[in-house]
Amino acid sequence: MDDKIYFGNFGGLKTSIPADVAQALLDESDYIQNNFDKSISWNSKLVGHIQREYLLQESKNILEEYVINLSNTYDEYFGYFKNFNILTKKLPMTVGETWINFQKKHEFNPVHNHTGILSFVIWLKIPYNLEDERRLFDIKTAEANKTSLFEFLYVSPLGKIIPHPVPVDKSYENTIVLFPSEMMHCVYPFYTSDEYRISVSGNLYFKVD
Repeated sequence: MDDKIYFGNFGGLKTSIPADVAQALLDESDYIQNNFDKSISWNSKLVGHIQREYLLQESKNILEEYVINLSNTYDEYFGYFKNFNILTKKLPMTVGETWINFQKKHEFNPVHNHTGILSFVIWLKIPYNLEDERRLFDIKTAEANKTSLFEFLYVSPLGKIIPHPVPVDKSYENTIVLFPSEMMHCVYPFYTSDEYRISVSGNLYFKVD
């Protein structure tokens, strides 16, 4: 009998956020959107070509508890934390600063990665359908049509750069994806709506007392 040998890669963990976390994020999102001039701009900390990016504050505690629990689930699936064998003892996780993006059509996030151990993105409001976006461009293959997508990029065992698109549209509202912080990713622009695409992002670190 032949045996298969797999050259593993880490993946992402995708799930829906709980209702209480979603409501807390939506409440703060609404407040910031109605008070841009009173909110703390976070643009200087980020690479996004997005005009409105702000520090998230009021909902951070409830978000942090949830995301840390989710990071343990991630480790159960992928055995990820064992790769950080430079530590002399197991350390708890903590969430650093979190931020919220109000992305307008034509804005984008170029290819980048994050600091930390794990990172996350939560989509709160998506103002378009993917089918409508894709109809705008006469592209022969669906794989080549990148409009409005969130996309991971990673290196294969053969050294090739592999794209992994995430088909973000209205169906992704209140969805979180947790992934290794060093994984390269980007956000392509959307075109069919004048409303904001609203997302929350942040990073998890080992907590040192």
